[in-house]
Order: sequence, then structure tokens, then C-alpha cells
Amino acid sequence: MATDAQTLLSQSNCYACYTDMQWDLLVLALLAQWLDNATGNLIPPGAMYDGFGNYSLIVAVPHTYTWIKGANDVQITDFNGHVCNTTCTSLFVAPLLLRGQFNQPVTAQLIFVS
Repeated sequence: MATDAQTLLSQSNCYACYTDMQWDLLVLALLAQWLDNATGNLIPPGAMYDGFGNYSLIVAVPHTYTWIKGANDVQITDFNGHVCNTTCTSLFVAPLLLRGQFNQPVTAQLIFVS
């Protein structure tokens, strides 16, 4: 069975016909492709803190990320709620939670290290 994203997407024009296993493989293939291409800031342009000052970003495992604080940013915590100073390591597919100024753009950078 194919495991890369392009092959999986080209195998069928009927995405509703995909089995659960095919969807799982597609998600994993897209995630692997994203990690292979991940350079620079992983926080998408236009990302905003919500009305509570939170912004959540799902990261993959096991990888290390460097956080660079910007003007609107307060802190970043891992999935256990531990505050990361400049680096965060993900052990599970889980969100990193950035905290910042309410309803303001996320100005931090999150850089994939390894």
C-alpha cells in the first residue's frame, strides 16, 4: 500500500470511499511531508490569539522546537502545562499553547529544530 501523500491522493477520486486505514495513512503521510518541508516559522501568517489570549498549534513527535518571543507574546507551554523557556520538545502529537495579548496577532516564531 502506498504511504506518500501524493500517491494516496491520486489513488481515488472518491475520497468518501477511503477506509479508515487509508485516511490514517494519508494524515501520517501529510504530516511527514510537512515535517520534511518544515523550515522557518511554523506559526502560519495571520495567526491570532483568541479572546482569552490563547493560540494552540499541533506539533508532531518526537521533535524539538525553538520558540522566539515577539511583541504580543507572553509564554509557550507544552502539553503538560510546563512553560518552555526557549525550547519545547514534543513527546506526543499534542498542542503547544502560546499565550499572548487578547485578540492580537501571534508575533512569536516557532522553529523546527530536530
